[in-house]
Amino acid sequence: MILTGGLVIVGFWGELSRGLIERVGGRDAASRADTSHGAAPAGWIGGVLPGGALRLAAGGYWVRANAAWERRDADATRDGIARAVALDPPNLHYWLNGARMVAHDLPRWRLEETDPDAPAAYRTRILEEGAQEALTFLQRAAPSGVDSPWLQIEAGAIHWSVRGDYEAAFQCFQRAARHAQAPSRAVRLAGESLWRAGRRLDAYAWYLDHLRVPILDKSGFARFHPTDTLARAADPGHDPEHWHQGWLRARVRQMELELKIVSDQ
Repeated sequence: MILTGGLVIVGFWGELSRGLIERVGGRDAASRADTSHGAAPAGWIGGVLPGGALRLAAGGYWVRANAAWERRDADATRDGIARAVALDPPNLHYWLNGARMVAHDLPRWRLEETDPDAPAAYRTRILEEGAQEALTFLQRAAPSGVDSPWLQIEAGAIHWSVRGDYEAAFQCFQRAARHAQAPSRAVRLAGESLWRAGRRLDAYAWYLDHLRVPILDKSGFARFHPTDTLARAADPGHDPEHWHQGWLRARVRQMELELKIVSDQ
C-alpha cells in the first residue's frame, strides 16, 4: 500500500508538471523536451512549484523513463529522461544513467531489429549515433549547473566502450582527473586509455606524475585493475590513499618490464 501510494503521488506530480510545461511554455517546450534531452526550461516552473515538488515530479518522469526502458520504447525513454533532468538538473543520477541508456541500450535495441545481413558500416553508424547523442546529452549538464568529474568519466567510458576511441577517452578522463573533486580512478582510467591508444611512454609518464597524489575517492577501488596481481592490493582494510599509490607503483613497475625501462623509482 505504501509503495502504491507513493507511485500515485509521483504520477500526480509528473502529470502536474507536464501540464505546467505545456500551459506556461506551450506545446513547443514539451516537444523539445521529448526529443532533445533536457532542453525544456525548468526555471519558470520553479516559480510555480516548490523545489521538493519539482524533485518529486522529476522522480515521476524518471520512473516513467525506466518503465519505458523495460518496454523498449526508445521515444518514451528519451522523453522521461529529458523531463527528469529539466525538472531536477542537479540530480547527477539522471544524467549518468540517462546517458548510459542512450549510448548502450537504445542502439542495442535498434541493432537487434536490424537485418543480420545488414552491412557492418550500417551497424557501426547506429552505435556511433547513439554514442554521439549520449555525449551531447552529457554536455548539457554543466550549463544546467552540474559540476562533477563523473560527467567526464561517463563521457570517457562511452568513447572507450562504444566508440573504441581511446584518445578521446583520455581527454575526458584527464579533465576528470584535474577536477577539484576528482576520484582516484580518473587517474587510472586516463593512464590505461593512453596505454590502449598506443601512447605507452606517455602512459608511463602519466603514472609517474601522479605518484603520491592525494586521494579523494573512498570507494570502488577494485574495479579497474589491469591484472589480477594488482587486484590483490584491494584489501578493504587498506587505507584508500595507500592502496591507490600502491596500485600506481605496481602499474609503473609492470610498464617498466614491458617497455624495458630501468628506473630508480
